Amino acid sequence: MPDARTPARGAAQAGAGAPRAIVVPPAPGIREITSRWDELKVDWEASTVTHVASGRSLPFERLSSVERGTLEAGGFIPYLKARLARQGETPAAA
Repeated sequence: MPDARTPARGAAQAGAGAPRAIVVPPAPGIREITSRWDELKVDWEASTVTHVASGRSLPFERLSSVERGTLEAGGFIPYLKARLARQGETPAAA
């Protein structure tokens, strides 16, 4: 059975072609305060997700440095390429 973080990880790995709205951190209780198409605001620094219409916020577990780097880079492949470049290595051709 996948852990509760699987959707966020899968969205992060989807990369730049994935819509940003798909990245929702796993927050216990999120299904109880939201419905489909609701607007959510994620505060990555405070580790909270807020339902915009109601103002209700829920905490979530901070993403690992790799997960955060993957999101910032726009996907897992761009993250790996940037990481290898920082280390002075050349990625293998795909």
